[in-house]
Amino acid sequence: MDDVVEDMIVLIAVVIIGLVIASFAFSYFVPKISFSNAESLSNSMASSMSVSNGPLLVSGGEGSALFEAYDPSYNYNYTVIAFVEPSSYASSVGLVTPSTPTTSSSFQVIMPNGKVASTVNVGTVYSLSGTILVTSGVGYTVPANTPFTVKIPANSGDILVVWFLYQEDGYTFRVDYAYSGVPS
Repeated sequence: MDDVVEDMIVLIAVVIIGLVIASFAFSYFVPKISFSNAESLSNSMASSMSVSNGPLLVSGGEGSALFEAYDPSYNYNYTVIAFVEPSSYASSVGLVTPSTPTTSSSFQVIMPNGKVASTVNVGTVYSLSGTILVTSGVGYTVPANTPFTVKIPANSGDILVVWFLYQEDGYTFRVDYAYSGVPS
């Protein structure tokens, strides 16, 4: 009888240890797989979209420019973040990140009907290669294939950088970006 009890205790211990190891493995691998899938979908989306933009028109310390993200196969929303940088950053605009988190008062997105787009809090934003670009901010929700105007405090000689963000599986990726400078 003692052998049966000992065997049961050993069997229960082995099952518990196996469950603990399996739960650690799942907690490690599942987020990695989820991130990898979201990154792959974001890369696919980025390859099929194109962004068009107009010049940055500056008057009285305020700049505005027209943008549109076009993707015939995508009919949902993007999140947009915008910020200004000196025009000397134009050659490396893909590497530039906002120096401070974006806020709803730092820029506005105006839709074709004249209304301000809805704001949304943005957490960590990843590049398409998986590196962290920013950790917080506020963006605006815009529908795909619809032009919109960005209004932002700007000076002559600034460039307006706009990021297009896509969220998948709880991860946010910058799928494209554009910039507008002052027309010459």
